[in-house]
Amino acid sequence: MKVFIDRENSDYVEIKNDGAGSVDLSIRTKKDSNSSIIITAKLNDEVLDKLITNLIILKSRAINEK
Repeated sequence: MKVFIDRENSDYVEIKNDGAGSVDLSIRTKKDSNSSIIITAKLNDEVLDKLITNLIILKSRAINEK
């Protein structure tokens, strides 16, 4: 599954099942007009759930600090 965050910049988050019980998580975003940042991790379901939960918590804290 690939979710585009900003089609103009090709930013996306993608999750692929690797067929061996883990998933590959990839996050791509533009650092600036000349370079991109790509983060990829191999995670099991439990670790992926924890990561998503922590990202949601982090986002809500950032919004509340504004």
